[in-house]
Amino acid sequence: MYDNTPKDRARTDLRLRLALGAEIPRNVESLPFPEDVLARIPQLKRFRYVVVDTDIVVVNPADYSIALIISQ
Repeated sequence: MYDNTPKDRARTDLRLRLALGAEIPRNVESLPFPEDVLARIPQLKRFRYVVVDTDIVVVNPADYSIALIISQ
């Protein structure tokens, strides 16, 4: 999943401690996961993501909370 998720467009220079449940600022643009990732992990359909450094940060768009952090 990590390798199939585009990182350049979703990269942000967000400076906050990444932790589950923490909120990202609402002005940070998050992106939907690509179709090939959703085909393998359909549970991600309701989530969006941003990239911080080399981590994919899975965001709940309902409240901008961090649901998961995926490292390489």
